[in-house]
Amino acid sequence: MSLEGVKEENVTSKFEDWTCEVKIHNVEEKNYRFFIQKLHKVIDPDACRIIIKPKRIIISLRKLEEEDWKELYFKEDKVKVTDEYCIYINGFIISVFLLS
Repeated sequence: MSLEGVKEENVTSKFEDWTCEVKIHNVEEKNYRFFIQKLHKVIDPDACRIIIKPKRIIISLRKLEEEDWKELYFKEDKVKVTDEYCIYINGFIISVFLLS
C-alpha cells in the first residue's frame, strides 16, 4: 500500500502549545494519525503549518522561544532529533522540522 497522492482535503492538523496532531483520512479506506502528546517545549500554534507534497507531508513547528531543542518529545519520552524527525509509513514520509 502507498500513501502517494494524498489530497489536501484529506489531511487535518491541530497545533496547540504543547501538542501536534496530523490526521490523514481515507487513504485506501484507512486513516493515519501522527500525534505528539507533549512536545519538548512550547510552540507557537498560529505559526505552525503542514505542507503536502506528492510523497511527503512536512510539518513545520515554530518554537515559541528561540533555543536549541535536544529532543522533539518532552524529555521523559527520550526521542532524539537533530534537524529533522521523519516517520515512514509504507514508503510515505512524514517530516517534522523545528524552526526558531
